[in-house]
Amino acid sequence: MKKIIPFILILGFIFPVQPAFSAIDGCNTTTAVPHAPKNVEVPQTASLASYPSVITLVTNCGEIDILLESNLAPITSTSLITLFRANFYDNSLCHRLTTSGIYVIQCGDPTSTGFGGTRWTFKDENLPINGVNNYPAGTVGMANSGPNTNSSQFFFSYKDSTIAPAYSIWGHIISGMEILEYVAKSGVTGGSSDGKPAISLSINSVVEHDANYLKAYIKGINEQKRIMVVPDAASSKKILDLENQISSLGFEKQSLVSQVLMLASSNQSLLADKAAADKAAADKAAADKAAADKAAADKAAADKEAAVTITCVKGKLTKKVTGITAKCPSGYTKK
Repeated sequence: MKKIIPFILILGFIFPVQPAFSAIDGCNTTTAVPHAPKNVEVPQTASLASYPSVITLVTNCGEIDILLESNLAPITSTSLITLFRANFYDNSLCHRLTTSGIYVIQCGDPTSTGFGGTRWTFKDENLPINGVNNYPAGTVGMANSGPNTNSSQFFFSYKDSTIAPAYSIWGHIISGMEILEYVAKSGVTGGSSDGKPAISLSINSVVEHDANYLKAYIKGINEQKRIMVVPDAASSKKILDLENQISSLGFEKQSLVSQVLMLASSNQSLLADKAAADKAAADKAAADKAAADKAAADKAAADKEAAVTITCVKGKLTKKVTGITAKCPSGYTKK
């Protein structure tokens, strides 16, 4: 059965604010082509002794960094890491883009048909609750063809989406959202709302990173916070404490991931408040201008209505003068 996310319009899951590490000027031409999936053996264990903290997908459009939530989705993480290390995703195309109802880019099928994947499946986990925008922008989840049929295909939410809570969430994008937005903005081949992206996006390779990589991520949040909003003292101290903890690596990785998500959520809230305040200020300025324009127009109309016309003469010359306080020119007398 085709692994597809149905258009079922059904709360939100916290995801880190992207730290603006990368920018995109366009995509390179990809050499990836549809091909048969590599045969990868079933993982011998449901969980690993340790997991990478961040997964980087190196694409023809730039790098996408994903914070791996192995503490919440260990089975999914184990399966995906098995595939990453077997180079299963190398030189594969993201075959699907949706631009209406739900907003996702789907990847992970080497055949690019929507039917390809591994010869084995695994069960669902870390499902969101049923609610509005339960797969917010930045979410990375598994695609499937029914309950507990996860294979290799996954999707990125490039915009807040409300989807049936049936797709395991295994990560959140911390850098590279601009790549997905660029591809999505270009639309679907042929102009429909669901199909092959007009701009090809290919996964060239996958790179794993340990907890040290998150230090740069947190610094990115800190810099974004410094530039865009004025952080409260408590948030600034949390960032500094996290950087010190990461430097010493003196705590469990799962705790790090949890704290990073909480901190990013706080930052996201501050940014949202600023955006709302900016919009309110812009709306007020627009309303004030509209009121001033109307007042000016009303005055002009009233002046026109109140205007009178008089006739002025000078010898054989006659002149008509119109105005609210009409007066004859010098040398003329009112008739």
